[in-house]
Amino acid sequence: MDASGLTIQGNLTPWAEIVQTAIMRQEKSRGSDRFLVIFTCNGLVVKSNLNFFSISDRKLAATIEFYKSKLK
Repeated sequence: MDASGLTIQGNLTPWAEIVQTAIMRQEKSRGSDRFLVIFTCNGLVVKSNLNFFSISDRKLAATIEFYKSKLK
């Protein structure tokens, strides 16, 4: 994640293409999984397990909002 966009597993999604992001929790029989969900301007929805990120949910959300605000 940098000024150019979000890179997840080698795939870059530029900030200009990201319409909305969300953190989703999916309940399982033992606990839950957490995912970053990215909605793009071309209708693509990308769901990535937060285990791929080395930062907390809150820090990830704050960092995404910081970069998205730079586009306005």
